[in-house]
Amino acid sequence: MTQNMHTSSQEDPGSISQLQNNVRQAERRFQGVFDQAAVGMALVSFDGQWLQVNQKLCDTLGYTRLELRSMNFQDITHPDDLDIGRASAQQLVAGEIETYAMDKRYFRKDGSLIWAHLTVSLARDKTKTAQYFISVVEDITERKRLEEALYEQQEATRQMAAKAEAERQRLYELFNQAPAFICLLHGPQHTFEFANEHYRRLVENRDILHKSVREALSDYDPHFFELLDTVYTTGKPYIGKEVLVYNGGQESYFDFVYQPTRDALGKIDGILVHAVDVSEKVHARENIKKSEQRLHLAQRVGRIGTFEWNLLSNRIVWTPELETLYGLPPGGFEGKYENWAQYIHPDDIAAVEENLQQAIASGSPYNIEFRVIWPDGATHWLRGMGEIISYDDQGHPQDMVGINIDITERKETEQQLVRVTQELQDFASMLEDRVDQRTEALNQTNKELQRSNQELQEFAYVASHDLQEPLRKIQSFGNLLEEDHGKELGSGKMYLDRMRQAAARMQVLINDLLTFSRVTTKALPFSTIDLNQIAQEVVDDLEVQIQTTQGTVEIGQLPTIQADPVQMRQMLQNLIGNGLKFHRRDIPPVITVSAELLPATEEEQAENPTPAYCQLTIKDNGIGFDEKYLDRIFIVFQRLHGKGQYEGTGIGLAMVRKIVERHEGTINASSTLGEGSTFVVTLPISHATQQEYTHDE
Repeated sequence: MTQNMHTSSQEDPGSISQLQNNVRQAERRFQGVFDQAAVGMALVSFDGQWLQVNQKLCDTLGYTRLELRSMNFQDITHPDDLDIGRASAQQLVAGEIETYAMDKRYFRKDGSLIWAHLTVSLARDKTKTAQYFISVVEDITERKRLEEALYEQQEATRQMAAKAEAERQRLYELFNQAPAFICLLHGPQHTFEFANEHYRRLVENRDILHKSVREALSDYDPHFFELLDTVYTTGKPYIGKEVLVYNGGQESYFDFVYQPTRDALGKIDGILVHAVDVSEKVHARENIKKSEQRLHLAQRVGRIGTFEWNLLSNRIVWTPELETLYGLPPGGFEGKYENWAQYIHPDDIAAVEENLQQAIASGSPYNIEFRVIWPDGATHWLRGMGEIISYDDQGHPQDMVGINIDITERKETEQQLVRVTQELQDFASMLEDRVDQRTEALNQTNKELQRSNQELQEFAYVASHDLQEPLRKIQSFGNLLEEDHGKELGSGKMYLDRMRQAAARMQVLINDLLTFSRVTTKALPFSTIDLNQIAQEVVDDLEVQIQTTQGTVEIGQLPTIQADPVQMRQMLQNLIGNGLKFHRRDIPPVITVSAELLPATEEEQAENPTPAYCQLTIKDNGIGFDEKYLDRIFIVFQRLHGKGQYEGTGIGLAMVRKIVERHEGTINASSTLGEGSTFVVTLPISHATQQEYTHDE
C-alpha cells in the first residue's frame, strides 16, 4: 500500500512539462489578444493601480505603457465619476455578480476629456481567490457626442413642439375670443380638430371633436360635404356670402370662408372654417329697403315729394312724387331752377324766391306756402321746406335738400272752416238769444219749484195740525156714539167700526206721508256715526216683533260713516222690519245685515287711496217678490199685496230710497219669489262738504 502511494505521488515529468507548455501558450495567446485588441484593456489591482495595459488603451488615453503603469485609474478619472461603480466593484469581489459595466469619463494626457464604456470582470486563481480586475475600456466619445447632439436635437424639437403647441393653444384661445364661428378640420375625412364656442352653439353643442363631419353632422345637406371635399382636393378656398342657415329653428345669414391649410411641406392637411353672422346686416338692409318702400308709399299717399338742389351747378334732382305735385309726368321736369320757377303762381314767385335767398344767405330753414299752376291750368297749394346740408371749403352753401307737401286740401278746408266759423258765429248769436229765453223760463220754473216746496212745507204743517184734528174728532165722536148709543145702533154698529178703522188708516197714512216729507224738511246735518250702534238700537226697537215672529236678526261688523243718524235708523228699521213682516208662514224669518268697504273710482283714488264707499247688504228668507215689479217697490203708496194680507201704507221703501239719495248713495234689490230678498245700499263713507238744512217747526 505504501508502494502504491509512493508510486501515485510521483510526478510524470512529461505530463508536467506538457501542462507548463500549455499554460505558456495560453498566456501568449491571451497576451496576443490583450495587445491586439481593438479596445483598451487593462489589468487593475484592487487599489486601482494599472498592472498591465494594452496599446489600444495607451492610444486612447495618450499615455505610454510605462506612464500608465506608474499611475492608478483614479489619477485620470473625472472627479464626478470616482464614486461611480464602487458598489458594483464590491459586489464583484464578493462574488455576487460576475461583471458590471458603466459609462465614465477619463482625462487624456493632453487634458482633453473622453467618454469610455467600462466593462469589469474579476480574475481568480485556482483556489477562486480574487487576483485583480480585468477592465475593458471602449472609447465612446463620438457616440456620446452623437447622443448629446441627438438629445439637443430632440430637446430643440421638444421645445419647438411645445412652442408650436403653445402657439396652437394661443391661436385656439384667439379663435374662442373671436366674434366668429371657427373650426379646424384635419385630413381628407375632415375630422374636427378644434371648434370654438360659437361654432359649437351653431351645431347645437353636438359631440363633434375627433369625429369626421360626415359622422358628426350626418343630417347636414350632402352638398356641404362635397364642398369641403372640393376645397381639400383643389386647394381653392370657398367664399360664401349671406348663406341662409337654419340655426335653432330660426333663419340666420352667414358669410362663410373655407380656407385650406398646409403643413410645413406645403401639402394640404386640413380646412379652416370661418363664419360670421351677418343676420343683423341682412335684416337691417331688408328693413332699410322696407323703410324706403314705406317712405315712398308715405310720400305717395301723403303727397310729399323731395328734392336736392346743387347751388353751384343749379341742378335740381326731383323724386317722381314731387313731379306729381306739379302735375308733371315722370321725367317731365328738366332739373333746372328756371324750369321749376315757371310753375310758381305769378303772385307768389317773389315771396318764394325771397324766402329761398334768405335761407341760402343766413342758413335759416326754407319754409313757405305757395301756389303752383299745373299744365292743365289748375291751381294747387304746396308747402316748401328745406335747409342747407353742405358748404364748400370757403363756407359757401353748396347743397340744399327739402320737400314739397301738397296742402291743397288743407287750404280748401281752411277756407271752408272760415265759412263754417262765420256760420257758427251766426248760430252762436242765435243760440245766445235762445239761451236767454230758456234761462228766463228756467228762472220761472225755479220760482214755481220754490213755491211748490213752500206748499209742501205748508202741507206738512196742515197734515200735522189741520188734518189730524178732524180725524181725532171722527174717532172721538165714534167712540162716544158707541158708548152712548151702541145698543141702539144694532147692525149700524158695523158701519161705525168701519168708519173708525178708515179714520185710523187715514191717520197712519198721514203720519207716514208726514215722515216721508220730513226726509228733507226735518233732516239733520251729517255726523260721524257707528252703524253697529244704530243697527243694535233698531234690533232693540223691533224686539217684540222679533219675538212674535220667532225671527233672528244677525248683525255683522259695520263701519263708521258720516250720515244723518236719525235717517240711518229709519232706513235700517224699514229694511229689517220688512224682512220680519214679509216672512213665510211657519218659517221663522232670518235677516242678516253685513257690510263691505269698496274702493273709490280711479279718479277718486288719485286724491284719496283709502276706501270711499260702504256697501250694506240686508238679506232675508221671506216671501220675496217677482223682479218684474222692481221698478214699483220704491214708489210712494205702491204695494204688491192687499191690505188684508200685510199691514202698511207702501211708503217705507220710498222713504228708504229718498234717504239713500239724500246721502248721495244708491239702493238696489234682487229677489226670488218664495225664497227671499236682498237689498244692497251703497253709501259714501264721508262727504266732502257738509250740507245745511232748515228745520221746520
